[in-house]
Amino acid sequence: MKKLIFPSLLVIGCLSLNSFVGKSYEFAVHNQGNNFFTGGAPASRTGAPGEANCTACHSGTANDGSAFSSLTHSGQNNEYTPGLTYNMTLSINNGSNKNGFQIVALENPGNTNAGILTVTDPTNTVSVTGSGNTYINQTASGTTLNTWNFDWQAPTAFDSGDVTFYYAYNVTNSNSGNGGDQIYLGQLTLQSTGIPFSVESNREVLNQSFSAFYNNNSIYLEFNNSFHSDLAFVKVFNIEGKCVHIEDISIASGENKSTLQTATLSEGIYLVSLFLDNNVVTRKIAIN
Repeated sequence: MKKLIFPSLLVIGCLSLNSFVGKSYEFAVHNQGNNFFTGGAPASRTGAPGEANCTACHSGTANDGSAFSSLTHSGQNNEYTPGLTYNMTLSINNGSNKNGFQIVALENPGNTNAGILTVTDPTNTVSVTGSGNTYINQTASGTTLNTWNFDWQAPTAFDSGDVTFYYAYNVTNSNSGNGGDQIYLGQLTLQSTGIPFSVESNREVLNQSFSAFYNNNSIYLEFNNSFHSDLAFVKVFNIEGKCVHIEDISIASGENKSTLQTATLSEGIYLVSLFLDNNVVTRKIAIN
């Protein structure tokens, strides 16, 4: 029996060592993931009611970020139209060379998920879900920025009420650790117009807002884009119905102004057609 004692102890020692190495490796990976979160924090870190913020993983206390950041949307007067999609921009002016953020939209009262947050810049932002809510975070590439863009589709119900965007952002010292970073919290509340969105109303907005005029070898366009589109194209027809100019144009939500260079067109009457999100509007111009 004594001869078996040493081999038994050796086996037990090896198992214990393997267990320790495995746990140490798991701890290292866990610690790295939780301390750095370069690719985006886990869900529920915005500082919204009932949620933690970035200080759950980074040392320090949360600061008021209202004076150092802004959250804007492509609408007006801090209002939203139910069902309409808006471009959102989060900017911080006290950033470092490595920053991070997380944002959520919640209905008031009740603090339930409001509308749909959508990634429009997959290189620099990513979405995560948790506790029934959708969040937007920065990606690893996005840590070099201090401005991020994404879309938000407002709740479709006309009686959804106020929606508050809660966000937290991290101004890091880029030391590959969780100490010395500065955490800031901010929020923006939008009020519902109570007027439901409809495709027909957007078409009417496009039709009423579209104008085209000629001046000094150029055709100038102005229109309002209420659709979820970032590209349109324009065709110019002569009086005989022949297409003499076609051009793709990049557009933004809301008011747009574009210029077409048409020095090669001769004098005459032309029709300018704007094609946007399966809609077309046309105006007549004269080149003289």
